[in-house]
Amino acid sequence: MPIATMLPTLLGIAAAIVMLWVGMRNLGQEPGREDSRALLALRPARTASEGVLKVPNIIWILTDDQDQVLGGSFPPTSPGGATPMPKTKRLLSDAGIWAENWYIHVPICSPSRSTLLSGRYFHNIKQVAGPGAGMHVNYSKVNGDTFVRRLHSAGYTTGMFGKYLNVMPQTVPPGFDVWFANDGGDYFAPKFMVSGVEGLPEGWVKFSNAPSNYSTSVIGNMSVAFIEKAIDQGRPFMAYIAPKAAHEPFNPAPWYRDTWDPSWPEHEPRAENWNCSAASRQGHHGNIATEPLLTPDASSVITGVFKNRWRTLLSVDDLIAEVIGKVEELGQLDNTYVFFSSDHGFQLGQFNIPMDKRHVYEP
Repeated sequence: MPIATMLPTLLGIAAAIVMLWVGMRNLGQEPGREDSRALLALRPARTASEGVLKVPNIIWILTDDQDQVLGGSFPPTSPGGATPMPKTKRLLSDAGIWAENWYIHVPICSPSRSTLLSGRYFHNIKQVAGPGAGMHVNYSKVNGDTFVRRLHSAGYTTGMFGKYLNVMPQTVPPGFDVWFANDGGDYFAPKFMVSGVEGLPEGWVKFSNAPSNYSTSVIGNMSVAFIEKAIDQGRPFMAYIAPKAAHEPFNPAPWYRDTWDPSWPEHEPRAENWNCSAASRQGHHGNIATEPLLTPDASSVITGVFKNRWRTLLSVDDLIAEVIGKVEELGQLDNTYVFFSSDHGFQLGQFNIPMDKRHVYEP
């Protein structure tokens, strides 16, 4: 695998993908000298025998509300180095590169994801109200010109699997060959807007409540099928894979519902700012300065949420292992770039906030 990137920043990843696209925009033409230094780390491989540009595949995996402190960082920051994603650590973090000091531009779902898709800072796509606005985003500045559209124009077969944006478009945005998307939806009996998926009708498709239809599993199965077909057709592919985990309501798969290894943390990380005094919060903005101390009951709820978030990520770990395993099985692992991040983080008790995101202070 040429690069497996663990980046908790969406603009950074968007920039990397666009740089990769720029270097391949002529599909076989050597980038000009003026581009060579900037693209050095991301340049596609050449085959020694043919001396031609070998266009790499791209897999982009985006989780929801997964953060560094609560079991999302690589290397793990949890006590004892525990992680809900050991396969991901082995396959991506240990085998690739990761960035530690990067920051999400906007700590909430749709604005953050829109910066990724468009490659633009949030203030350039922001719209608080009026036609076309939703969750403070002007979607007309996002859906029509994504990095996916640009990769598609460069010859990629493209697929979207899982959460796209909180406000779904009425039609499939340009550039997506396969579309299996929703606004996050439900963990059980999930519903997806479908286009170009073999064996499924066009439009909205709702799955049954069978355990095998757990949302992360369905997204993983569809992703693997898309990758297998694209490789079989001999075309470079871009798979955008976005499971619901670890977003509320924090529902693990049935087979992980009661799982808790003795080596895993007994409760959420409790740094100095966890349930901290009012005096230590003076000067902080808004409700943070006035939050009361957490009660024992509130602390118990927070710990339960922490454990269930962890359990939802066990299924994401399985998904990533299946995807990487399929790419390796089909002989494309050394020609595939894998990017992995969350859309933003989450807080559980930091600054006395029981659970939330959208705050500007580090946990």
